[in-house]
Amino acid sequence: MTSQSVVRQQLYSYRYYISIAAAVSLVCQQIYRRVFRVPRELRHIPAVPFWRLMVSMFKEEHLTERTNKLIYPLLPKANGIYINRIPVDWTIYVASPVLAKSVLYKPGRVNILTVNGEQWKEQRKIMNPAFHRSMPVGIFGSLLPKAFSFIDEAESKKDHIILVKLTQRLTLESLGKAVFDFEFGALDKEDSEWLIVFNQVLEAFVEDINFFFPQVNALLRWMSRSRREKYNAVHKFVNLLDRMIEQKRYALINKKEPDNITDNEKDLLRLMLEAELRGEGTFTTEELRHNMGFFFLAGHDSISNALALAIYNMAINRDIQTKAREEIIGILGDKHDDVLPTIEECKRLPYLDMIIKETLRIYPAVTDLLARTPANDVNLGGVLIPKGSMISIDVHALHHHPDLWKSPEQFIPERFAEGGEYSKHEGVSWLPFGNGSRQCIGINFTMMELRVALAMFLRKYEWELPTESPHLNGLVFDQIFNLAPSNMEMKFNRRY
Repeated sequence: MTSQSVVRQQLYSYRYYISIAAAVSLVCQQIYRRVFRVPRELRHIPAVPFWRLMVSMFKEEHLTERTNKLIYPLLPKANGIYINRIPVDWTIYVASPVLAKSVLYKPGRVNILTVNGEQWKEQRKIMNPAFHRSMPVGIFGSLLPKAFSFIDEAESKKDHIILVKLTQRLTLESLGKAVFDFEFGALDKEDSEWLIVFNQVLEAFVEDINFFFPQVNALLRWMSRSRREKYNAVHKFVNLLDRMIEQKRYALINKKEPDNITDNEKDLLRLMLEAELRGEGTFTTEELRHNMGFFFLAGHDSISNALALAIYNMAINRDIQTKAREEIIGILGDKHDDVLPTIEECKRLPYLDMIIKETLRIYPAVTDLLARTPANDVNLGGVLIPKGSMISIDVHALHHHPDLWKSPEQFIPERFAEGGEYSKHEGVSWLPFGNGSRQCIGINFTMMELRVALAMFLRKYEWELPTESPHLNGLVFDQIFNLAPSNMEMKFNRRY
């Protein structure tokens, strides 16, 4: 038998293995092309290298570090435009304030964030007036004394407060009351049933595996007890929303709701259902649940983190804290008792507003906006954006760009003063709530809650970081996103 015959015979005997290897090779090639290779129609736009991005995330580099390293070098190449394979497909990102304005002000699972056309207009028609009427400063303010009692109890034991735990519990309770008039018991005890459920829902909401690989998470759920518990918690929370919707609708139809409450102190669910009963539009239970659930989860994250980070910024900038306190005392007085500010008083706190805006600039909860899909080819700043592609705004890159902001990592509230640095920017450079027709519907609601909470904190306490805090020279993040570190402690000193 010749050597060629031997080779052919051996190849034939291994034909099944060779076929499998060839098939695997073709599949891997297709995966590489689809996952790691930039689509042909987008190759004229500079791209963030996918593997470098994965390495950065694996090393848990914070967003600012990753942006400085991987994104800013790309921006001059295409007038502030780049592409990235985040979250699940190649997306065009804009990090130029002028081009961002063009995207946001051009017309471009059911919830207010993702529906389009007439359905979106119908939902927004009901929700816009409800969110503008709902300014429950009384609800917000009435919960602060409970939060203060936690601080006082801890300080009496010479303990320090873990800040993010306090702000998360306060925000959960205030949203429960303000959104659908439900008490979670979050400020009553740490082992409250609904506090535990909601924390599990939050964990499920922000886990990377859910965000990037939802199908993989569905498989892992049956292999992990903790994942099953989170899955069950989500269903329990969904059932709570449905139950609250049906109970509130029944009570309004049968006139069992109190009628002596002003519109600004009514919960959002009641305002939306009242609008529906007046014939101003309709919501199915599913639509209400989706909108309330999304606003609740996104609102809780953004408000609790903004509150914690504003308190932190005033802890390491004591002069700013003192100046803010003087403004508050000038409006609310300095008597030694808790004072709940009114809506009108909250509107007379310009320096406090600057502190909130600067906090949201440095640490925006939403780091990029929901992607839009152009129906036609678009020329954006000299760069061709093919129709059907996804285009988003990189909020974090805009907020930290050294060409826009002087010393962008430094906390300077005066940037937002009248005639200050921000007022001189062309386009849109501050986008924690988005902008244009799709601006976050809860912007006024969020800002009002932050004003009330911070004003009452400033009257009641002076605060500082403990001397052993790892955050004395800057935040040491424990996640890759702009979430307040879970180990940040704060020392509060009562003023009265």
